[in-house]
Amino acid sequence: MSSQAASGCAPSYPGICIPPAPPDLDCKDISYRNFRVLPPDPHRFDRDKDGIGCESKR
Repeated sequence: MSSQAASGCAPSYPGICIPPAPPDLDCKDISYRNFRVLPPDPHRFDRDKDGIGCESKR
């Protein structure tokens, strides 16, 4: 088990702490934007699968 998972953070989001699902979270539920996402992305923050979650619209 990774240290991130052991601390209650989903390992799909390195560098930030987002709890694993459930519950399922959406971008509107968190304050993080433009963060790294690794598979399997249980919260589906990276809809376009480019490795960046909750991308800010420009």
